[in-house]
Formats: sequence, C-alpha cells, structure tokens
Amino acid sequence: MTKFTTLALAVLVLSLWLGACSSTKEEITEPALTDAEGYVYKTVTIGNQVWMAENLRTRKTPQNTDLTGVSVYAGSESYITPCGLLYTHAAAEAACPSGWHLPTDADWIELETHLGMPSSESEAVGYRGVDQSIGGKLKAVDTQWASPNTGATNITGFNAFSSGRKQGASYTNYRLSAYFWTSTASGDLKIYRMLSNDNAGIWRYTESPETGYSVRYVKNK
Repeated sequence: MTKFTTLALAVLVLSLWLGACSSTKEEITEPALTDAEGYVYKTVTIGNQVWMAENLRTRKTPQNTDLTGVSVYAGSESYITPCGLLYTHAAAEAACPSGWHLPTDADWIELETHLGMPSSESEAVGYRGVDQSIGGKLKAVDTQWASPNTGATNITGFNAFSSGRKQGASYTNYRLSAYFWTSTASGDLKIYRMLSNDNAGIWRYTESPETGYSVRYVKNK
C-alpha cells in the first residue's frame, strides 16, 4: 500500500468518525435535561417552549433521594426503553429538576394552540384538535403504537409513545394510549392529556393524582 493510499484511507476513517460523532450530538436538542441518576433526555423546541422529547425514567429526586409512587409497566424492566416509568402526580412533581417544571394546563394549551387548535376547543374536555391532528403531530411514528396510529406524523419531534397507565394495581392501555400529567388541579383531581392510537386529536380531562402516568417536563422561560 502506498503512502498516498494510506493517507487517503486515514482521512476517510477520520471523516466517518467525525460524522458519526456529529450525528450523535445532533440527536439531543440543547438544552438537554439530565436527571439525578444521570439519564440525559432529548429535548425539542416547539414554538416558544422547550419540551422533553422522551418520557422520564428516574427513580430519584433531584436531591438523590428515592421516589415513592413510581412504577414500571407490568413490572417489566424491558418496558423502560423507550416508554419510561409511570408516576403518581406527587412523584412527578418531586422528580422535577431545577430549571424545569411539570407543565401546567396552560402550557399544554400553548403547545396545542401553536399546533393549530382553535381557541374555541382549548378548554373543552374530551378529544380536541381532531381536525388539526394535534395528537398526530405529537405521536411517534413506529410499530410501538398499535394500528392504526391515526394521524401520526411526529412533525414536532415530541415523540410520544403509547406507554399506558397504572390504575390501582392494574396496568392498562400499553400500545393504545399515552397519558401525561399537568400540574393543574381541578378540585381533588388533576388535569391530564391523553393521546390514542385510534384518534388524531388530544384528550383533556381529570384523574386521581394516585394514577400512574408518563411525565414530560417543560423548560422554565
């Protein structure tokens, strides 16, 4: 092998290595979020907000103490990637790192409005933004969602997975629905959002804070 050939090969290998490093870095949108256990989460900017683009999966508070009210779907550790863990409302609040917060109902409405939801539907209960495919713009496009995964485009990069929920001792709706807490109360209940495999809209309603849902934080402005 000539010196020229050796040099050319070295340059090619270096270029490929740099390209791989660059590609990996670009998978995480700055500023990334890091939890108490060192997990680093992708984030995405949507409008004027920065959201987590993955579900929370820590079992620790920012002070590195153990969380209560955290569960893994059906007790299966294989579920954690990419679906994360399920949190009671108190656990979702306690796990939040500095500089971020559990989104309010108003935070979700800001996101939905940015994606085209009419103001007349923003505070309604049940499915909203169906015609604008608000839920479809947030849902991951992959086989983890059960068919038909109606309207899913994930054009926002929010990357919502159908992680199901925990109600009492029962785990339900894996591959069918994704549930996310808000910090907003309605009496003794908490407002949440839900995406479904068979609807392009986004569901808004209330639930007991003891239910286990997925968690996404939004960055403080």
